[in-house]
Amino acid sequence: MFLPVAQRELIAAAHRRSTYRMRWLGALAGAGVVSFFFLWVGGRNPRELGAGLVAVLGGGALIFVGLAGLFLTSDAIAAERRDGTLGLLFLTPLQPLDVLAGKLVAQGIHAGCAILAIFPLISLAWILGGITGGELFRFLLVLLNVLFVSLSLGLAVSAWGERPGAVVGRTAAGLATLVFWPGLIGLSAATGVGEAATWIGALSPVTALGFAADGNYRAAGFLGSLGLGHLTGWALLAIAAVGLRRGWRRTEESGQRAGTARPRWVPPQDVEPKRLPVHAVTALFHRSRRSARFAWLAVFLPLVVLGISAGVAEFKTALGFYALASLGAGLLLKGWFSWEAVASVAYVREQGGLELLLTTPLTDVEFGAALRRHLDGIFFGPWFILYGLDCLLMCGVGGSEMGVLGVLVLLVGALGALMQCRAMVLGGLWWGAREPRPNVAWAKNFFFGSGLAYLAMPFCFAGWSFPLIVTVWLKSRLRAPLREVVASALAGE
Repeated sequence: MFLPVAQRELIAAAHRRSTYRMRWLGALAGAGVVSFFFLWVGGRNPRELGAGLVAVLGGGALIFVGLAGLFLTSDAIAAERRDGTLGLLFLTPLQPLDVLAGKLVAQGIHAGCAILAIFPLISLAWILGGITGGELFRFLLVLLNVLFVSLSLGLAVSAWGERPGAVVGRTAAGLATLVFWPGLIGLSAATGVGEAATWIGALSPVTALGFAADGNYRAAGFLGSLGLGHLTGWALLAIAAVGLRRGWRRTEESGQRAGTARPRWVPPQDVEPKRLPVHAVTALFHRSRRSARFAWLAVFLPLVVLGISAGVAEFKTALGFYALASLGAGLLLKGWFSWEAVASVAYVREQGGLELLLTTPLTDVEFGAALRRHLDGIFFGPWFILYGLDCLLMCGVGGSEMGVLGVLVLLVGALGALMQCRAMVLGGLWWGAREPRPNVAWAKNFFFGSGLAYLAMPFCFAGWSFPLIVTVWLKSRLRAPLREVVASALAGE
């Protein structure tokens, strides 16, 4: 039988509720974005509405498929290695290609269903006249190609990795350096906006968008860029096959390790009896120096961008680059905050410590306070320095023209970040205790806690409502004791 694992996964996906649920969620999310868009910019020229709809909904779909490998396949093989089940697959006549095809189909079917669900909404732009039929078809080809490359990159990293935090971080770095950043350079070169070298973005599947519009369409350029991006995906699958063939023997040894480094015990500094349970739980959380280093690196990254751009451009232009870099650094910090919130609870759960803690008189309030204390110890300093630098540069050095507006923007951003972090702390308790896969738990926590707010950012203050709604929903779910939450999750497994 040709690719038996893939065939079995397709049959199983046809009977899973999550497959149909993903299509409904994709269609509802797309319909919500389209409704907000028409309410916000209604009354304009239909062609302008069509072009704007493609930019908003199509851009969101492109980001979604580009990050699919990070959410879906980055931990697909590493989880098998940690559980000690990867070697069992090779006791059968299965080849690495069969295993990779099964993982690719099993994880990619959800993203594919979501894209097919929102594509009819993107087709509204063709009815309005903002895009032609050929452009619409070529855009769909680019979306599917980017999805294939992103999933393949996640499998390549997962085949060579083991620890959940490491594979997620490497996949994010790989997507940034192989897909998004070269794609932006390739788009600027293809459309004539910049003078960047075309070869930098040649291997990125996003570059094909520069040749998809009728004004810039060249059959050789589009098909060549599409083919090069597709070859990149197959090269990544070949790397994954080599890693899978060479690394599956480490399964037994890796299964004895929990997939993460041992926590560094930190003695409690406060010896008050009423605070001792909080310190006891905090000591069990995974204390990684890498998390603190990454947080401080994200803070100083905008300063590096400011220094480089100030040497080649005017200072006001450099401040604009700094603002973009600061926005990106804030997004990185929120993503890592979400991961640390989920991974801390998931780590204690994997070690069996969560069930042990819940048999003690420890209350849920004390457990949540310990998680917040753990996250504050890592992220409070970097957050304070980042917003302090923003206030100093954007308001003080930027002059009186940017002073009042800069202060208002920073205050709004700081308040929104606090609400998002509050939602992600509760999400870390909920999904960390219930979801057995850390990367899936992180994806849910980051998307509901912060991602929805970013998607609603073009609609002014509409993004503020999403963290509040998610916080209320998580509080209603966490009214049940954690003992019952963990018990129901174990029963579901």
